[in-house]
Amino acid sequence: MKFAALRAVLGLVQVSAHWHWIAWRGSEKLGSPGPGWLKLDTAPKFRNLSWEVEGIPNAYRYYHPNATSYTLGSPANGRKTIELWQPFEEDSYDGAVGANLRAALQILYGDDLERYFVNLTSTDWETVGSYPICQAKQPCPNVVLLGTTQVASRVSAERALPLNDYFQEFLETHLARFQDDFPSISSYQYQFKGDWIAAPFITDTRLLGFNRTTLEAMGLDLPPPHNQNRSTELEWTWSRLAEIACQISRSYGDGKGIVMTSDWDEDFKLFMSMVHSAGGALYKKSPESRTCDLNTGADAVEDFWKPIFQNNCVSGGDGGSYWSGVSPPSEAFNRTLRGTPSEADLMSLSKYVTTAQDLDTIGFFLSTGVNEDTSLKACKTTSRNNSGSDSSVVAGCATIVFDRRGGRSLSSCKQLMHDVLADTVAHDGEGTCAVLSCKSIWQLERSQSLRSLKHLQFYSELCSDILYADFPGFFSFLGGAGLMVPKPVSSSCTDVEECSRREEGWRIIEELRNSSSPWMLQANTMKAARLPPPLPLTLIKDFPASVLSALERAIPPQYPNNPRPEMDRIEREKPMRLALVRAIYGNASTEEALGEASEIVNDILSPCNASDWLSDPSCAYAPDGLQGCPEGHFFELQDLDMVCQPCPVGKFDPSRSVTRACKNCSRGTYSSVRGSTECTACGPGMIASEEGQRYCSYCPVGSVPKAGAECYDCPADFYEDAGSCLPCSPGFQSGTRSSTRAACSRKPEVGFLILGLIAEVTTLVLVLPILFRRSVPIADMHVDCERVVLKTWARHRVSRWSPLPVKVYLRDTGDTRLDNPKVPFRVRVRHAEELWLLDESNNHISIDFNTSMGSLQLSMASTFFGASTHFLPIGLQVILLLVAIVWTAITLASWHEATEELLGVLVIGLSGSPLAAIMYACTWRSRFQSTPIARRLTHFREKLRDQNPAPTSCERGPARAVSAAQISDLLCYFEDFIRQRNMYYVGSNILLPLTRPERLSYAELAGPHSVQWFVSHFWGMAFKDFVASLRHLADDIGNLDRKNVTFWVCSLSNNQWKVQSELGEGDPLKSSFYLALQSPSCKGTAMVLDASAEPLTRSWCLFEVFQTCLITSSGSREDFSGLLLCTPQGVLQHGGASLDAVMGVAEQLSKISLQDATATRLKDKEMIDSCVLALPGGFRSVNVFVRDCIKEALETVHQSFEGDYTNLVQALDRALPSVPVSPVLLGQACGPPVTKRRSTPSSLELPMPKRGSTPFFSDAV
Repeated sequence: MKFAALRAVLGLVQVSAHWHWIAWRGSEKLGSPGPGWLKLDTAPKFRNLSWEVEGIPNAYRYYHPNATSYTLGSPANGRKTIELWQPFEEDSYDGAVGANLRAALQILYGDDLERYFVNLTSTDWETVGSYPICQAKQPCPNVVLLGTTQVASRVSAERALPLNDYFQEFLETHLARFQDDFPSISSYQYQFKGDWIAAPFITDTRLLGFNRTTLEAMGLDLPPPHNQNRSTELEWTWSRLAEIACQISRSYGDGKGIVMTSDWDEDFKLFMSMVHSAGGALYKKSPESRTCDLNTGADAVEDFWKPIFQNNCVSGGDGGSYWSGVSPPSEAFNRTLRGTPSEADLMSLSKYVTTAQDLDTIGFFLSTGVNEDTSLKACKTTSRNNSGSDSSVVAGCATIVFDRRGGRSLSSCKQLMHDVLADTVAHDGEGTCAVLSCKSIWQLERSQSLRSLKHLQFYSELCSDILYADFPGFFSFLGGAGLMVPKPVSSSCTDVEECSRREEGWRIIEELRNSSSPWMLQANTMKAARLPPPLPLTLIKDFPASVLSALERAIPPQYPNNPRPEMDRIEREKPMRLALVRAIYGNASTEEALGEASEIVNDILSPCNASDWLSDPSCAYAPDGLQGCPEGHFFELQDLDMVCQPCPVGKFDPSRSVTRACKNCSRGTYSSVRGSTECTACGPGMIASEEGQRYCSYCPVGSVPKAGAECYDCPADFYEDAGSCLPCSPGFQSGTRSSTRAACSRKPEVGFLILGLIAEVTTLVLVLPILFRRSVPIADMHVDCERVVLKTWARHRVSRWSPLPVKVYLRDTGDTRLDNPKVPFRVRVRHAEELWLLDESNNHISIDFNTSMGSLQLSMASTFFGASTHFLPIGLQVILLLVAIVWTAITLASWHEATEELLGVLVIGLSGSPLAAIMYACTWRSRFQSTPIARRLTHFREKLRDQNPAPTSCERGPARAVSAAQISDLLCYFEDFIRQRNMYYVGSNILLPLTRPERLSYAELAGPHSVQWFVSHFWGMAFKDFVASLRHLADDIGNLDRKNVTFWVCSLSNNQWKVQSELGEGDPLKSSFYLALQSPSCKGTAMVLDASAEPLTRSWCLFEVFQTCLITSSGSREDFSGLLLCTPQGVLQHGGASLDAVMGVAEQLSKISLQDATATRLKDKEMIDSCVLALPGGFRSVNVFVRDCIKEALETVHQSFEGDYTNLVQALDRALPSVPVSPVLLGQACGPPVTKRRSTPSSLELPMPKRGSTPFFSDAV
């Protein structure tokens, strides 16, 4: 007893000397622990500290309900003040937070109160989040404990110190990262742009609890995760929760279904959890704006909020209405329904009542944590029915502690359970205590039956009627509070005192987060509604699985967007509360109410409106809370946030504003620091010669200050004489600050001007030919995407930006439609060497013009305004050159003293201009001889000259045939030019230029042969397909000598320079066509058909078919094979063509009408028509005759197909084995017979040019 008394006295002395906390209410002293102080309900569960003395109150386990601050020590001079702000109330509900903060501060500073004075301020949430700190005449605490949504406001106000350096120091000291013990979500809540701003200390989430006895009595499934052993799976949604809550209310009374509280912003937190679960967010961000869209929460309003309120299924924590002022309706409530509430009106609807969490809870409830009074209950000794349990669970609970020594009370036993993170205790009422960890009710019942524990009373969370369910919709709310070190706007230590304040702040954070200290654990788990501390979930053990699940799936209201400082304003203005009240009680639809709330959030999140910056809250400067940027700053928008940047050196801004740029310091003034509000005038003898100077400078030697803002020197080309600046003679120069006339020397510009005059005259001589319509050679003209493209063999010099339409004249293209000297075409630039051909209306021409020769000339006006070199119009160049020549000549004349010695150079240079013009003309003329097709024609003529050294004229008709090899050589040599072009192109661009020197036919030039086959064809067919058709015929009839098969082709066999003679001077029966066809050596006619059988619509072709049929029907020539129909795929009669080609011929056959046939030249058609009319029966007889003749040819094709088919069937019959085959299997294996045709080489079929293309000469020739 003496020793115990001595210990008590010593402890009392120690407490009075070291742990003497004093409570204050403002400036009123409330005293140290004793009268007026209350003991925390959870104090017995706190860890015992070494300095505590039993029976003596202390600030660790006691609190004063009226205290606003607590101090330790006295604020004597020379002592450092340690200050910590925390927002949790001093009451039985949250008092554990302040108690543990006081204990931690005692541990840190209680033994050194000669150096420190400690002040713990228990304030409110608004103060820790928005009260001015760390600025003039305002406090700057070492640490502030503030909510997660408030951290962004402090960061925006530049009042939060980044902790990265301290984290790195911790890593280097402990070889472990300080943030490794943070929950994963902490990087979102407390990290901004890579900087850690705070360390988590308090966890805040919402739990959904329920009375399982009620649900089981009503036969309702328990919600997840407690329904995992049920036979049916429960779809757990907000709609389902509302349905069950309303069933409970109908059975037990209004408001009994679910109990919730609406204090501050609980409705907002709950609603945002529903929005997140629906895949939505508070706002969506784009580069231009932040847009709120709460429509994803519309289903939650319809399925949860409306049903539980309109059916009286919900009540507040006091058993009354959820919101205050609902019944009877207050004026604030009525204004809210009308959509015109003030911020105070919406605030007044909050009901600050802790949610009921006792044994009388009937249905569901929303809780801020787990209440031990409802979760740790005495267990009945009788076993529950475990028919639904897992039969594999047969072992009992794990025994953590079994103390048989006695003397331990039930509360001490429960405290031991909390210390070791277990969930069950067993006590006999006499001091025996067992602490167990049970995973299920079945394990607990097994342990109750053990002999060693059978006489003990069990207390377990598993025996409680109150359980916690998973949040519907997956996501729950997550908030919390973190420890932040404030700072002034300057981010660096300005003095030793400031550095020390920051170091002490970090020291406090490190102690409060120390895993070996109980402060953080007890501050979270020893509140009335306890939650796990902010640690990784893998380190949390003593909580139901549903609680851990809620934490795992909890996210902040503005997630996934970055934390915003505007969240504090959103929480104050409560747009979601307005929407819910109007949607539930008012006449607004859900969509309208949510739309109104979205508009409010949009207004809060909108960037600063510079035109209304004095009243727009978004234009407030966070560090001082005033509108606009402070003096010496300019305004910027960075990521939609207003950022005030200090004025650069040389600039200033004298007033608050949102200007985008600071003003330049005027001449004669300067600014050498950033953020200046005014500029400083330069000192005597110094100048600032330009605006925006960062410093002043002295005038150099020999210079005179002028007007105090600049130094005046004698300029270049002047020299000083008797205090004045005199000019040098014309053509002479001097440097600045020259002192004598001898400093003047001849200007280099004199020589440059002489050279310039020579270059200007020479350039003018070279440009004038372009102005006077210089011809440009044409390399190619073709249709591309239904537009005629003209490609030149030199830069055409047409400008893209001509003010007038550019007109050109075409010459020597070989197409009479193009070579019209009186009708110009308009053009538009496609490329430096390509033009689009346009009509008079500036529309693209789509006619199939094809040529690879000729030239174009621009009209004079088009050259003047529309041609350019080096991006300058020719006319402008000529004008500029003339002006330059005149100006240069006048200048040189005025500088006659300086130019006398260089006149010889000028004369020699100007005499070279005509020579340059002659050389340029010769070079340009050679362009026409070097176009791609001109070079190719020269090479091909040389090749023909080697094969036929002395080409001579021969009789027209059958003696002018060409071989298959000669035709193939022509195509092969010019294939890259011909491409898919027709005979019109070949004749005008290849055949005529080849035969021009000798004025012979191509057959005579290449070496003529006697005709074997007369060829009838349409010139509009692609020449490549034409040659392919003749190759197939040569392959079929030529055997081994197919290259020497000869053809009489009008374009190759007729002399294109004597067309009228070749046509028989108007008599078809004297034409070269007729003579060749009637020749005894002619074995037949090969009609070359395209896909549409176009030759059957042409007068000359039908005339030739008619003559062929006459020879065939006469029977006078036994070796005459008649008419063969040839296609690019093969000869129809030989089975070498496709069925489509045969059908095309048949279709045209049904429409053959010689009187309706066409010819390129009207005279040719009239000549043939007159010849036909002279025959007996006229057109009718000839049409029938020709139709029958071609029909016989088609019949031959049909027989050929039939023969091929018969041979194929016979071959198949011979190949089949003589083994009986099951009819069923044979039917499955074989399909219908397939006719095998002779394979033909594939060819690329391109769209054919249109009929009616303008010819260079008759398609008959």
